[in-house]
Amino acid sequence: MAHHRPQRSSHYLLTLLLAVLLLSLAACGSSGGTAAAPTATAPTVTDQAIPWDEATAHIGETVTIEGPVAGAMYSKGSNGSPTFLNVGADYPDESRFTVVIWGADRGHFEPAPEDQFSGQTIRVTGTVVEYQGMPQIEVATPSDIEIVE
Repeated sequence: MAHHRPQRSSHYLLTLLLAVLLLSLAACGSSGGTAAAPTATAPTVTDQAIPWDEATAHIGETVTIEGPVAGAMYSKGSNGSPTFLNVGADYPDESRFTVVIWGADRGHFEPAPEDQFSGQTIRVTGTVVEYQGMPQIEVATPSDIEIVE
């Protein structure tokens, strides 16, 4: 005697398949059944500031660098009209760390960055890159630079 199963509707099978797929995705994408919160990549300024003379060891990393602004210059006639904040040592000292603010972003800073930060100890957050053998961070907004009291 053959057993006869009732034929299931395609709607039922599609719903079952969708449920299995969703459960599989949920299991692969989390641990413990809930989505993990994304971790912040920005460092905590007060806890993780790196001394300016260690910046070279952090090329390619997004970090906060701290040090005294030893010299500041707006180079209006140069390509891109950059402002340079030389930290730790002034230009042309090759041990310096440089913060670059491009001319297009100067309007975000009031007063002008070379006036505001000259002689101050600052913390700057951004990605350290190497330019002509020296470390630098390019910033576009005042929130990337903090004056250390």
